[in-house]
This record gives sequence, structure tokens and C-alpha cells, in this order.
Amino acid sequence: MSRVIVVCGQAGVGKTTLSEKLSKELGIFCIHKDSIKERLYDLLGGHSLEESRNAGMISMELLFHFAEEAIRNGVDVMIEAPFNHSSNPEIFKRWKSEYGVDMKVIVCDLKDETEHKRRFHERVASGNRHHSHRDFDRNWEPSSFDYSVMPDPKLCLDMSRPHEENVDCAFSFLQNF
Repeated sequence: MSRVIVVCGQAGVGKTTLSEKLSKELGIFCIHKDSIKERLYDLLGGHSLEESRNAGMISMELLFHFAEEAIRNGVDVMIEAPFNHSSNPEIFKRWKSEYGVDMKVIVCDLKDETEHKRRFHERVASGNRHHSHRDFDRNWEPSSFDYSVMPDPKLCLDMSRPHEENVDCAFSFLQNF
């Protein structure tokens, strides 16, 4: 039986930073949606916001495909993405029932919209993000997705807290996993 760790939340709240730390410390491979998107966008020679969105949709399909392949092979996996489409919780529930996976969900949340918007704009201004995201072509918009529909057990982290506190909370949550 596979163990699956799902790290989700709105764009720009710190999911990747958290999942990279957890993946390394736990020795569990993490499939990052953005890593797939960036490589795909470059390989296809993307140049527009529309191509960025298409690469994002394909990246989600590939992430689910690779994760399910790992699950079928009994391999532990961590997956990280917003997972804010209404079909996503159903996929996770199917994996639990069909494959009997042991799953834990970590929801990264930043309730302070002003801080969230500031982080988004800071990320755009820094120029450190891969060009595939086309952040300079996007406007910041808070997501209305209700992460409470994600399967249990889940941990909701307040990403306005210091990073190390959230890492410690996540490790405690994943203890004996």
C-alpha cells in the first residue's frame, strides 16, 4: 500500500518551499506541478499566457498520471499543486477507495489577502520565477476553492506563520505515517 502526501493551496502561499523541505527530510519523491509545467512550456517553445495555461492543464494531467502509476506500484509519493479544481478531491477519494492508499493532505493557507497579494507581486517583481508562469500577464485573484472538501486526515497550515513553525507542524502531522 502506498503512502500519499498531498500539499495544496492557493498560488504563492509557500507550498513548494514546504514540500521541498518535507520531501528531502522524509525521503519521499515529490511531483511538483510547476516543475512539469516549466519543462513542458520550454520543450514546446511556449510564448503566451494561453500556452502557459495549456501547459498548466497538461501538467496536472501528467502529475495525476505519474502519481497514480507510483500508487499502482506501491511506491510512496508526495504531490504538490493548487489542487483547486472541483474534480481533484474526487480523484483523491478514488485513490483511497480503489488502491487503499494511506493519504494525508496538507492545506497551505494565507488568510490575509493583503499579504497574499503582496507576496504575489513580490514574486512577479523579483523575476526569479520561471517565465512559463507568465505572472506578469496575470492579475492576482484570491481563489474561492473550499479546501475543506479535501479528504481527511488533513492539516491546515497558516502560511503567515514562520516557515520553520509550519515545517514542524507538518512533521508532527506526518509522524507515524
